[in-house]
Amino acid sequence: MLSLIKDERKALLLIVLIGIALRLSIVMLAPVWSGPDEPSHYTYIQHIAEKGEIPYAPEEGDAGLLNVTGQNPPLFHIIGAVFYIINGGVQWLRLESLLFGVACILLTFLIASELSKNRLVRLGSAAFIALLPTHIVLSSTINNETALYTFVLLSILFMLKAVKSSYTGKHVLLSGLFFGLAFATRFNAAILGLPWLVVLFHYFTNNFSLKKVLAILPAGFIAFIVLFGNYLAYGKLFPFRELHPSTLDLGIVTYFIPRVFAGYWLQEYAIATIPDFKFTIFLLLGLVLLAAVISIARDLRKVLGWASEKQTMLLILALTVVANICLFVFQNIFYYEPDARLLYPTVSIIAIGVMYGLSKLQGRKRMLGIFALFVLMTLLDLLLIINYNTVLPSVPWPLP
Repeated sequence: MLSLIKDERKALLLIVLIGIALRLSIVMLAPVWSGPDEPSHYTYIQHIAEKGEIPYAPEEGDAGLLNVTGQNPPLFHIIGAVFYIINGGVQWLRLESLLFGVACILLTFLIASELSKNRLVRLGSAAFIALLPTHIVLSSTINNETALYTFVLLSILFMLKAVKSSYTGKHVLLSGLFFGLAFATRFNAAILGLPWLVVLFHYFTNNFSLKKVLAILPAGFIAFIVLFGNYLAYGKLFPFRELHPSTLDLGIVTYFIPRVFAGYWLQEYAIATIPDFKFTIFLLLGLVLLAAVISIARDLRKVLGWASEKQTMLLILALTVVANICLFVFQNIFYYEPDARLLYPTVSIIAIGVMYGLSKLQGRKRMLGIFALFVLMTLLDLLLIINYNTVLPSVPWPLP
């Protein structure tokens, strides 16, 4: 095992192959419509492929399945329409999500490589995403989640490269371009706004020129197209339903937190199919995370001694995570949707943080923590594969 870790390319290839195998198993075994909002995303793609237009989905009226996802930006579904033209089968269309999911594994490794020279952190972060059960489900069913994560990670990667290259125009342009593509996939990409402002602040600090302005135009142009399209179709920039604050009480909170934590590891569509001892697994995973957090907290004093470049990179990652959490809380105040996948745009950053924390543990504690993390996730993966094909849709949606 140690010799494999030393040969980083072979280890990464093995991790990616395992990630593909796990995702393909769900692509093949999961019943039609068992993924999150899968029939709605399928209908959206089908509409574009067959009618050659972006669907209109009003808040009220007979929009059918498109009411769920029809107001999402269309990039994922436009790409999906290409898949649909080749083959309209559900399992075939799931491969688009799979490709984006595999890209997330590789991008997690690349981002970790920008941050750490520790092979354990780099490979461990990639393995975390490859084995994470919720990520496997989202990478194996028709939805725009993993496409969003991919573009978010690409934007973050080039933000970090911009910092390390003293803010070259190429890296700023690419970070903005992928920010725009993420926004054209799902509005949750707005979490990149704060970290990108940090990059732009440093980019324009020394001098302000037209050439520098040109580097940020792709992001603005893509956002303009999305927002202007919304305005033409719905009369407003963001076609969300009317906001009504939820009634929060202690009972909701005590129910909400455990459900979100469990869903972070095992997507809610799959949790019901796993025997009750899954909660013991969640508890043990919580202890591993706690050990990683304590380890990171002890190491935080060293941050003040880091070079300003590395501090800026850490700030970019921290702002992205904080923005994601704030958006998640906002969504639940108005919609009450305790679905942990809403926190997944930054799951790769969390994976890197967890592996960094565990790598700082001493001696046997480090090996025990890492071993426990991956064994527990692998156990959940096996349970997922065995049981997920028993999931039945809660609504009798028509099959394609």
